Amino acid sequence: MMKNRAGWLALIVLAIASLLMVFLVMPAINKDSKPIGDAINAAGNAVKDAVTEPQPTARAPDAAKPADQAAATAPQTAQPATSSAAGQATPQAAAITPPSFDVLRVEPDGSTVIAGRAAPHSKLEVTDGTAIVAKVDVGPSGDFAAILDKPLPPGDHQLVLKAIGKDGKATVSEETATVSVPADKNGKLLAMVTKPGKASRLIATPDAATP
Repeated sequence: MMKNRAGWLALIVLAIASLLMVFLVMPAINKDSKPIGDAINAAGNAVKDAVTEPQPTARAPDAAKPADQAAATAPQTAQPATSSAAGQATPQAAAITPPSFDVLRVEPDGSTVIAGRAAPHSKLEVTDGTAIVAKVDVGPSGDFAAILDKPLPPGDHQLVLKAIGKDGKATVSEETATVSVPADKNGKLLAMVTKPGKASRLIATPDAATP
């Protein structure tokens, strides 16, 4: 585009110079003693100056700068704690404390009351050998009191406590209540609780009944 402008300008100047020669220079040839070559040189210099005159250069616009890149940070999804064990503590049956005797009361006629502790909400059975002589539900505190269904007959008895949990698992007492019911009124009633490796606890030694 700049070259075209310079070309057109040169043509215009050349045309003007030609007109000057026709209307001014030629008529003055006869009057002026200057050679015609000087007029031609002057016209040529005018064209040269016009062509070589510095033309304003149009600056190409700067390359468009890319738009600010939006900080596109990929959303980091918080990965949930996938610890399968979290919140799922497989409770290994906390070792159920075996039932125990706190009170053992035996009357001379064999009537028996037992109080003690066992696993809360379990079912407690009192066994004499292979026979179940009492059943009771244990409360939330774990305390219980059981009265034998029938008085113990005369003789020796081994009473054992058995607690049955909701899962059906049974826990037997480490202690054993040994009861001796006299056959007659003159005999002695004996009741004690024994535990392997520990001294026996004498629970009741009532006086012999008077005749």
